[in-house]
Amino acid sequence: MIVRVSIPHPPTEVRLQGEGAIQVLEQLRRLYPTLVVGMDESIQEEASAELLDITQTDWYQTRRAQLTPGRCLRIYRENAGLSLLRLAELSGIEKRQLSQMEQGQRPMGEATSRELARHLRCDYRSLL
Repeated sequence: MIVRVSIPHPPTEVRLQGEGAIQVLEQLRRLYPTLVVGMDESIQEEASAELLDITQTDWYQTRRAQLTPGRCLRIYRENAGLSLLRLAELSGIEKRQLSQMEQGQRPMGEATSRELARHLRCDYRSLL
């Protein structure tokens, strides 16, 4: 599914694709209820030459540098709608250890990140 969000001032149009698109849209609606004016789920994929790869922008690079593995873990967990307790139950990793990982007090190795990524439906490398 592709979701298009239009914001009138300043004129901005954002297209989101994938499982998180609806969650992002809902968050935008909560944060800016008067600015988000629409959503169009019937958009056909456009030529990639017309789309900006956000990962190549200075803004993204700055934000990415600020994301620690612990912050990424928390973001993915919250986006999956899982509590620390539920993720602990699913992964077999103690809740306390997960909390320490999210707070940057405990490192996360490759085996742990693979196990967590399986339950968070993300690439394990995004947690390292």
